Amino acid sequence: MIRRFGVLAFILLSLSGVARAQDDSSRRDISVHDFRGYLKQLTIFQFARSIDTVVTLGELHNRLGLSVSIGSRLELHAEARTRLYYGEGVRYVSDASQLVGSSNESIMWAHNRSLILHTMLDRLYLDETDGDLSVRAGIQRLNWGINTIWTPNDIFNSYNVFDFDYEEGPGAEAVRARYTIEPGLSVEGAFENRAWRDMTAAVRAMWNVGGYDLQALAGAFRGSPVAGVGFAGNIGDAGWKGEASYFGASSGHTSAVTASMTFDHVIGGYFLTLSGLYCSDVPASAASGGELFDATRTARQLMPFRYTGYLSASKAFTPLFTATAAVLYSPTNGSLILFPSIAYSLAENVDADLTLESFFNNATGPYAAAANAFFLRLRWSF
Repeated sequence: MIRRFGVLAFILLSLSGVARAQDDSSRRDISVHDFRGYLKQLTIFQFARSIDTVVTLGELHNRLGLSVSIGSRLELHAEARTRLYYGEGVRYVSDASQLVGSSNESIMWAHNRSLILHTMLDRLYLDETDGDLSVRAGIQRLNWGINTIWTPNDIFNSYNVFDFDYEEGPGAEAVRARYTIEPGLSVEGAFENRAWRDMTAAVRAMWNVGGYDLQALAGAFRGSPVAGVGFAGNIGDAGWKGEASYFGASSGHTSAVTASMTFDHVIGGYFLTLSGLYCSDVPASAASGGELFDATRTARQLMPFRYTGYLSASKAFTPLFTATAAVLYSPTNGSLILFPSIAYSLAENVDADLTLESFFNNATGPYAAAANAFFLRLRWSF
């Protein structure tokens, strides 16, 4: 608890100190070059097979981000998200981490049968650049994936493809260093602040050949060996990306392979995406709707199915209105997930969208809906 309050106190002191430094930035060479954030209202309607059983959950979400330049080579970045959950759905939440996640850098302000109020610091790092070398230390997003839908190379910060409301993605307490050898050729190394037996640490090389971005990585993933490769390029006018990672055996896990490939192309104003995923490490029992939508994914198991396909089409019908239709399918129990959405810009920096996530399978009987959720969201960005 001391650590959690200490981190938030540090942020508040940093904000006040930087504000004072604004009046004397020329002497101290400290300046705020980016202050941003948003306020979102999300209402979730969840039900299984009948809409008569609908349960509602409201979420008010505020995010603040700050970037401070300290001299010519050093930058401080801090971001925090505060979420207030309320409504009938809170009564069914026995473990608040199902909603807010788990982190040492967080405070649970309130948790009872009517509301949950939580603040999490998911970005706090120093970034120093000296010519071709850059070093970053702190809570940061380590995005090593170069694919779009599923990223097996993203060993530090994997995400659930259904968690569309967390655009920034989770952070990791880590140190990362990158060195650019020449244009189109660089190396990077990173390690996460965990106990040795659970540590994730790796190096990767990135280069370009014939218009293709290539990468290779090797290291440890939560204490077991890991190696991966990835590429991104084009076949004619179509985009083509792929990744694969091998995970060695560890306590409680056999060795595993995760691989994905994606094609995307624009036809008649529609942006089409086709992707496939293979996971050799899958759970013994079939996933329910709740597990599918809520589970925290890792690069080792990006979906609870051995084979998964994805197809989507998106089009901006007007500068203000966009619609997307997406479907995921797995042969495991005939699992089918519908994932359509519409988005509309109400005003400058004010957007609204409606998303459906609907999961069908025949795991427990005749083919039917296992879980459904509607998400109505309003966002103001500043």
